[in-house]
Amino acid sequence: MLSAEAWRCACGKPWELAPAPPFDPASIEPKAPGIWRYRAQLDLPPDIPELTLGEGHSPWVRLPDGPWVACAHLEPTASFKARGVALMVAWARRAATTPLIEDSSGNAGAAVAAYAAAAGLPCRIYVPASTPAGKLRQLAAFGAEVRPVPGPRPRATEAAHRDSSGTYCSHAWNPLFVEGTKTMAFEWWERLGGQFPKRVYVPAGQGSLALGLSRGFRQISQGLPGQQTPAIVAVQHRSVAPLAKAWRSQAAGPEEQAIPRGDGDGHRQPVQMTVPPLSDGIMIPDPVRGTEVLEAVRASGGEILTVDDDDIRDALQQLSAAGIWVEPTGAVALAGHRIGGGRKDDAVVTTGHGLKTAQ
Repeated sequence: MLSAEAWRCACGKPWELAPAPPFDPASIEPKAPGIWRYRAQLDLPPDIPELTLGEGHSPWVRLPDGPWVACAHLEPTASFKARGVALMVAWARRAATTPLIEDSSGNAGAAVAAYAAAAGLPCRIYVPASTPAGKLRQLAAFGAEVRPVPGPRPRATEAAHRDSSGTYCSHAWNPLFVEGTKTMAFEWWERLGGQFPKRVYVPAGQGSLALGLSRGFRQISQGLPGQQTPAIVAVQHRSVAPLAKAWRSQAAGPEEQAIPRGDGDGHRQPVQMTVPPLSDGIMIPDPVRGTEVLEAVRASGGEILTVDDDDIRDALQQLSAAGIWVEPTGAVALAGHRIGGGRKDDAVVTTGHGLKTAQ
């Protein structure tokens, strides 16, 4: 059983859940709300009650002369993080000591704040002091206690690790977050009638979206032999790209690239970097599950690409011209598709709404 107080294994690695059963379409509960329609496919303790804000059901839109867009930025908390946090906070309602503590560049924190509010739980969110004002307003609207931390993104993580007054409920460390994220693959199977695109492009900081999709696709392949699932293309910003660096060197994981991994207490060592003005949501120099993400992308037949700010601006313009408003990080997948020679029958995932960075 996952322990609320021990947010990671004594070995220093994140907890993992037992493998979930192969995908069985007959087990889908059509009347259940949100992602709970897939409860039988999830590795959850049976006594966890449902917690939902209607997550899931995000639309697909075809770009003119471009790929499909899976609009995960239209989830209830205006980012794809809603799915994973729905399960994580549902579990925390039974197991955790409050306040729930999270560190985030904005989207995960907003999701934790929203679902904690729905569950009647107080939460404290550590954010970089440079977090866009729109994201801070969203956190405040849900009643979160917001703790801005000067310096680069890892400093917020360090501060959250030092706070022992509640339960560290981290989307990067808690395995239930990935468990909820994988429901995106199940929903796509239903929406598309099993006719997946050949490649799906996703932004990658911690890499939880790539990992969640991979696990969902694997369950589908196990339950439906012969079902073709997409190659996953993870896209990082060129300035902070540990996964891409490891991919290019064919290393087993980011750890082998001398990326700081923290001390024996799980605290991150200070990381000196200049955060670029765009894609703040994926500026992660040491992804917690980096090795797993690399393995997942490789097993899918995909790859890891990098983009820069100009690539992201071009992608933002293409999305806006089609009536799709996302934050810069939300356009990273399309930027990767544009520079990577993607095809019109591919899909890209937009992950955060443009309102989050509006002044």
